[in-house]
Amino acid sequence: MIVCRNNEVYVPGEKVSSLVNRPPSIQVGTMGRILDRWVGTLYAVKMPNGDLYRWLSSQDLSPVDPTQHNLRVGDLAVVTLSIQNHFYHPQLESGVVVKIVKIVETDYYEINIDGEGSYGWFTGFELSTVF
Repeated sequence: MIVCRNNEVYVPGEKVSSLVNRPPSIQVGTMGRILDRWVGTLYAVKMPNGDLYRWLSSQDLSPVDPTQHNLRVGDLAVVTLSIQNHFYHPQLESGVVVKIVKIVETDYYEINIDGEGSYGWFTGFELSTVF
């Protein structure tokens, strides 16, 4: 697991810009506002078609093996999206089995993308303040 604490902490209402691409909706420079902030574990996963998807929170995943308590790189997990989350990958839905490829302990955010609605999760290192 990688631990990444950000020097800059964003607060709800703050205007930010994406430093990363997340097709099809998010491109570098996409603007939005911070809705909420958490500190915890995020997972990058490999989708059934081989696409990489980042990030899912620990609330969005459960181990395939119910006796397993902590997910590790290489483990299989079942997607258990809560109804309030809005994601933009056609295969990302509850019940899909994915493979854990990276685990990051960090600050992460849900943002409101201008014209697109709510989008989660962005790490602090994927965002920049807009002045």
